[in-house]
Amino acid sequence: MNNKPTGTKRKNGHATHWWQTLMAVPQEKESIAYQRLMRVWFDHTRFFLGDRPDRTAEERINMQVHDFYHPEYETHLTLSLWENFSILEAERWVPALYELAGLPPPKSRIKKCNWSYEWVGYRPKGGGVNGRAQGMCDVVVAHEDEDGQRGVLVVEAKRLRAKLTNKELNFDYYLMIDEIAEFGMNASLVFLLDETVREKSLAMLRDRSSNIGLITWQQLAGLQVELVQNLEATIPIRNFVAGAIQFQFAQHDIRPVSLSNSYLEEEMSMTEIDALPKLEKQSMADHRAMLWRL
Repeated sequence: MNNKPTGTKRKNGHATHWWQTLMAVPQEKESIAYQRLMRVWFDHTRFFLGDRPDRTAEERINMQVHDFYHPEYETHLTLSLWENFSILEAERWVPALYELAGLPPPKSRIKKCNWSYEWVGYRPKGGGVNGRAQGMCDVVVAHEDEDGQRGVLVVEAKRLRAKLTNKELNFDYYLMIDEIAEFGMNASLVFLLDETVREKSLAMLRDRSSNIGLITWQQLAGLQVELVQNLEATIPIRNFVAGAIQFQFAQHDIRPVSLSNSYLEEEMSMTEIDALPKLEKQSMADHRAMLWRL
């Protein structure tokens, strides 16, 4: 008898397994990609709700939430959507990301890159206070160009419609972490946030230095959609992958700035279709069109 589960949802509506939450599932368990994802989904400190000792075992199982699985949390958004870059060539997406964020691009062609999520490092406390302070970075991307020049990009992601806070405006929180500071002027910081707060965020970053950038989730989606259109694959496969990424972002209430096909920009919404005059609505004759014929 096959006792394997047939569904994918817990009673709280979240996925039962980490691999159900993203499209870019690592091909091999013995890989950096698997390790960087496991670093977050296997983190027991990220469980909340249902963890109280007064809960019964069944209540904990039904109520417990992990921010890797929560579709509205920045942890889930960041890992599930950023990991799409794993199918793209670093020489194309890394400089494109720099440009989109308003940062000076790498000086020569990117040869390789790597990244991880929720990395923790230490920096001086500052303000005349001795000791060390901890800093956590949502994404850290290291890259090297063909001249051997290395750089690092720190990404601070915000959930949809969330504004920047004073904590994020303290750039030293990220850039003065020892291992990041070692890169000097080749270390950059990018804020990844929703289009609805972009203008206010830009105003808050008005006096930022040249190594501080900003990109929206909608821009990130459009960038990935555009880049996969040039994958070394047949047109149907490229179109499918672009549509899949578009669909993934759409399920998170993020509309890419560039859609997978240009005609989609003019497509009617469900509200517009419902409001059409009777003569413009679909007729029963359309149901008889034999579109199945060869």
